[in-house]
Amino acid sequence: SSVLMFGALSLGAAAHGYMHRGGMATHTEHLLIRLVVSALHPHAQVDFPSVAAICEGAASHPAEVPEALTMLVAVLAQQELHPTDARNTTQDYLKALTILNELVSNSAVVTQLRSTPRAREALLRLQA
Repeated sequence: SSVLMFGALSLGAAAHGYMHRGGMATHTEHLLIRLVVSALHPHAQVDFPSVAAICEGAASHPAEVPEALTMLVAVLAQQELHPTDARNTTQDYLKALTILNELVSNSAVVTQLRSTPRAREALLRLQA
């Protein structure tokens, strides 16, 4: 089992401008990553406008797609929650699958998803 990790990126940092080496990113830097992290927040709803923004972010920031897909695949991995964790794994899975379902309409995203480590295993695990 693996614990869901976003590395150095916290939900708070994403909501207030992704922190990176040396300071804050501009509004266009890491746009796709910030959108995905915001959508995965326990209190966020994944609705049409948020998914559309993520798809537009993937199209306009293709360099961020591999990291975004890695995050979404990590969400689909088996998760261990802490007792005080506000997240709900079923909700996390549904959010990630909803986002991925729309992202795969972009052929470049499909190519990236095929090369994303553990993507196939995560999807097959959920199918079982």
